[in-house]
Amino acid sequence: MEWQPIETIPTDGRRVLVYRPLAEKTGDRQIEIKRAYGGKNMNCWKETVPDGATPTNPTDGLCYATHWAPLPSPPAA
Repeated sequence: MEWQPIETIPTDGRRVLVYRPLAEKTGDRQIEIKRAYGGKNMNCWKETVPDGATPTNPTDGLCYATHWAPLPSPPAA
């Protein structure tokens, strides 16, 4: 698994890992599994934005993802 720039995130809704370096400021995890839809709001997810913060401002919303990676394959049964 290699981290890739957020600009290359898929847009088909698949689940991926995202890295959000500012998330720790709100007590959230920096690495999360999210659905990748791309588009204008691809960097923020509503549930990670603190009350009163602007979700499209990466220094205010604290949810800005800088990288993504595909999920690893599950273990063999």
